[in-house]
Amino acid sequence: MQKKYITTIMILLFAIAALICYAQYSQNRQPVLTIGVCADSYWDVPAGESTALMEKAIKLFQSEHPHVQVRLITGIQKSDYHEWLAEKLLAGDEPDLYLVLADDFSTYASIGALRDLTDLMEKDPDWSAENYYPAVIKACSHEGKYYALPLEAAPSLMFVNKTLLTRHHIQMPDNHWTWQDFYDISRQITTDTDGDGKPDAYGSYAYNWKDAALSNNVQLFSENHRQAYFNTPQLKSTLSFLIKLKELNQGYEVSAKDFDLGRVAFRPLTFAEYRTYQPYPWRIKKYSAFDWDVVSFPVGPEGKAIANIYTMRMGISPRTRHPELAWKLLKTFSYRPEIQLHVLDMSQGLPARGDILSTPEAEQLFNQTMRDDGNHIALSVINSIMSATMPETNFLKYTGAILQADTCIQKIISGTLPMDAALNQLQADINAYLLQ
Repeated sequence: MQKKYITTIMILLFAIAALICYAQYSQNRQPVLTIGVCADSYWDVPAGESTALMEKAIKLFQSEHPHVQVRLITGIQKSDYHEWLAEKLLAGDEPDLYLVLADDFSTYASIGALRDLTDLMEKDPDWSAENYYPAVIKACSHEGKYYALPLEAAPSLMFVNKTLLTRHHIQMPDNHWTWQDFYDISRQITTDTDGDGKPDAYGSYAYNWKDAALSNNVQLFSENHRQAYFNTPQLKSTLSFLIKLKELNQGYEVSAKDFDLGRVAFRPLTFAEYRTYQPYPWRIKKYSAFDWDVVSFPVGPEGKAIANIYTMRMGISPRTRHPELAWKLLKTFSYRPEIQLHVLDMSQGLPARGDILSTPEAEQLFNQTMRDDGNHIALSVINSIMSATMPETNFLKYTGAILQADTCIQKIISGTLPMDAALNQLQADINAYLLQ
């Protein structure tokens, strides 16, 4: 009897051990997808739960794929994210999906650190590039192939100090204003109010030559990025305009402090900053001393109302063991309307899909997150701006080329270099650099 009892116990223990082994085996065979993201805001603004939207998307994905585990790797600050991801890639231990910072995208696409998504796109009848804003999806391509999908976007806008304009009896510009309007308002604003012989209110801060060039139809590089165009009439007229603007300040270098104190009429900022600092409570902490709003950028004589748009990209590791599942998860973040809609109330950016902002649901969510008095730019205007943007230029040698250009052009604007000779030499130097 005792022997029979011991045998029964042994059989039970064996069965339990087998069940444990089977569970471990099944768990090991269960697909696992890891995602690398920043712990703080991608847009460099204060944020509460920065991964809340991503967690919502993961929950949706897992409801449809219950056999897949998804692990969100977070805790890395954006300032440390570049180094963290580079180390993971070198060690061959990168996540299956990961955010790609703007400065890294072209490099990673060039060296094979991002999977070419072309085959996954072509065989997916439920995905179409046409559903995104053109500039946003273009920002995810490199040499004609897609290596990422856009999650969110943030266009550049022009901040307007409405209080300062009202003090000078100037109307708020509309979204069809020109460089001449910009100059005329800046000239009227730049005044000496305390009688010390120096201006103490100014037209603009941080409006740079790249902002102006974009709205004056200036093309700086060829499509294949092998040739530069800096010695052009469009760029010369752009720099002449900036020189005129700078001369209004009578040698004074306008600072961020001047802007924060309400002494400056115009400053470029991103939509993410607008979304963050326009409503309570961050409005009170940042810009409570004056009333303000945003408009599109002023148009140059040879251009149109256009601005840069900044894109949050996510790509797939070429070493992932589950490319099809990774694609479905990436598409959940980037393409599913129910997730894209909630970018408006769970993040600081805008949806990457171009059909979201025109919906009543988007209007309702946007208005809920902005000022209670309704004194903010209409979502329809934002939609128009999004449709007329250009992705930030980013190819392998772009940073080096633009640093050379920036040094030279700043000297032209300050008057230390003659424009024609300097631009001619700059074009020759950058062409040589691009061909190296």
